[in-house]
Amino acid sequence: MANLNGRRKQRGSVKSCLTIGCLSVVVLVAAVGIGGYFWTKSFLTRMVKEYTEPEARSLPTVALSEEEIRSIIGKLDTFKKEVQEGQAKEPLVLTGDDINALIQYHPDWKDAAGKVHVTIKDNKLRGEVSIPLEKLSPVTKGRYLNGSGALTVNLVSGRLFVFLEELEVKGKSVPDAFMSQIRSKNMVENMNTDPKFSPIVRSLKEIKIEGDRLIVTPMEPK
Repeated sequence: MANLNGRRKQRGSVKSCLTIGCLSVVVLVAAVGIGGYFWTKSFLTRMVKEYTEPEARSLPTVALSEEEIRSIIGKLDTFKKEVQEGQAKEPLVLTGDDINALIQYHPDWKDAAGKVHVTIKDNKLRGEVSIPLEKLSPVTKGRYLNGSGALTVNLVSGRLFVFLEELEVKGKSVPDAFMSQIRSKNMVENMNTDPKFSPIVRSLKEIKIEGDRLIVTPMEPK
């Protein structure tokens, strides 16, 4: 996999990762957001001790051939190019293994590599995460958020909505007092107002989780 590993070192453009990249790493975004919620409170130290760990969790990796991985990367890049040019006709369909291969090997998704592992089952996107938290606060230096969660994904009137329905951190379910607020928060709201991201989303007709697949449907070419 030397060639593929080499590709991960290339610098990716912002536009390249925005079409589907945000979906595969949305568990990462959600977890960091939740971490920020906990660690801005007065009981910071206690929460860090209760909900974080001193070591990263080892996440699963996909066992695919180099040819299979190149095919998955090519499928995404072709779809992305067609969407940007207004020529996309067929939906992009990704399995959990497809998304994990992109996380591991696509150069634009390198920030999520080793931090997120995705599964899609029963119309839900689930993810395991292991996130270093040293940049959040001096108290979190050397700590990791290791957890798992389930999310729902929808596209409505040109806006992307991702809601965290379930969250387990350090083997514990996050208390309902927090989850009641977390569940109502669109984890990608800021992306909907990003001038580099929003035009791409408006070029899509539908984003949904169906069974064990993520399906991204483009607008019909004009």
